[in-house]
Amino acid sequence: LAGGGCPARREPLRLSYADFVANERATAQSADEQRFWRDHLAGRQACVLPRWPSRRDERPAHLVRVTVAVPADVRDGLLDLARGLGTSLRSVALAAHLKVVGLLAGRTRATTGIVVNVRPPGIDGDRIAGLCVNVVPLCVELTGATWRDLVRRAFDAEREILPHRGYP
Repeated sequence: LAGGGCPARREPLRLSYADFVANERATAQSADEQRFWRDHLAGRQACVLPRWPSRRDERPAHLVRVTVAVPADVRDGLLDLARGLGTSLRSVALAAHLKVVGLLAGRTRATTGIVVNVRPPGIDGDRIAGLCVNVVPLCVELTGATWRDLVRRAFDAEREILPHRGYP
């Protein structure tokens, strides 16, 4: 509360959700962005995972939630791995995810979708009401890679696509 007990007045936003939509539309029309994604995805195949249940008309009676505690020494080892490679724990988890996707899909190059922030840059972009996200494909070559290589490849692949994350 400011001074006399009234809520402090906030300045009006300089950006709005309409700016997010305008950015997305402009990006969709960009020849450079279209070229990047066409080149980036050239020759890549979707990783189709086995379905469960096997028939579309079958539905599980209930879903089961499984919580697994990660022992402190495992957590610390993963954090040390990330720090040693100059990446984040997210990149370590992403590498493991990509390896599993590749194994389940029978592919030597894994493709998955990652959720990215596409809030308009600039003053007040963080105050815009609305979900300003996109899901973009991330592809990583799995062959000939140690776990350290996979973490680094996942990190590098994400860095490569982030400047182009606004393409719808």
